[in-house]
Amino acid sequence: MPCLPISSSVTAYGREMIEATREYVLKRYNKGNGYQFDSQVIYGDTDSVMVKFGVPTIAEAMKLGKEAADYVT
Repeated sequence: MPCLPISSSVTAYGREMIEATREYVLKRYNKGNGYQFDSQVIYGDTDSVMVKFGVPTIAEAMKLGKEAADYVT
């Protein structure tokens, strides 16, 4: 049987986690911390946050993505 209070709680907590992740990424990956570009969080939902780092190559983006994933985790 569905339990709406529990599902609402899970959804709210998930949203808090996405917002916290967004803040961690934006505060770390920016010019003020020595990175070439300011990051932009372009999407976040369920269990993922998509970040645009502004770097010119896929290899650089993948490197920063891995670094950010490790940092946030």
